[in-house]
Amino acid sequence: STNSTNISDGGGGDDLCSCVHVNTFLQSKTKSNFGFGLFHEHNQVTVGFHRLGQTALAVYEQFKNKDAGERKTEGYQALFKALRDELKANGVPNPSSEAAQSAAWFMKVKVGDLIVMRHIYDRCPVLPDFLRTLDEGTYPEGGVYSIVRITEAPVPNSTCVGIPDTEFGSKWNHSYCKTKPEGMGLIRNLDDTTREYLLRICVPTMAIFKEDKEEHKKELLRKLTITPEAVQQRGGIKNSALRPSRSGTPVGEIIRDMEFE
Repeated sequence: STNSTNISDGGGGDDLCSCVHVNTFLQSKTKSNFGFGLFHEHNQVTVGFHRLGQTALAVYEQFKNKDAGERKTEGYQALFKALRDELKANGVPNPSSEAAQSAAWFMKVKVGDLIVMRHIYDRCPVLPDFLRTLDEGTYPEGGVYSIVRITEAPVPNSTCVGIPDTEFGSKWNHSYCKTKPEGMGLIRNLDDTTREYLLRICVPTMAIFKEDKEEHKKELLRKLTITPEAVQQRGGIKNSALRPSRSGTPVGEIIRDMEFE
């Protein structure tokens, strides 16, 4: 049983924090969500974009200690332009899209903000055992969402202690923020508008909730029904051992070689 218990009303200090939806290391072709278990196991999250080059790093250093308002405006625009030019020069597809998300990760995300992650693949090749039997012994119909709170802001090109490059290659294994769990909820329990926003609007690798969508953030917090303590009592959330794919190619190789969505 999920032992439904309301564990947050979405009020108080949460009124001032941003809500960031993260889809890192998700691949619809293999129905795999590699990041969900990985990030929960290590209490660290990354958006998994390309590393910042020297020019972009210099811009980051210029604005990293500015106040939040300047970082979100002037800092974001400056880093976006530097990243776009670097990515374009290196032949990266859709450089503006990645630059926009990456610049937001470093300039708009702050300590205290909430990160929302979702898991909707019941046949995920690395499905955490916790999710496999979460809902009366089965995977929850419609999937789950989880909320974690940022305790240390992301630092460009930083490494994650505990996640080796062999997991999915050094290309993506960097720029983590540290987090602590707030709880989990069932997607099917959300109101139609919030569920639609979570599943249909928040499709990029990283998306910050718009200011006029505050009601969605509050509902996501209000409908957290699975406490961090309940998760730990059942062994925590981590990716299961990789199972062979239908093609016969080890899923680990597919994940390390793929271009994530």
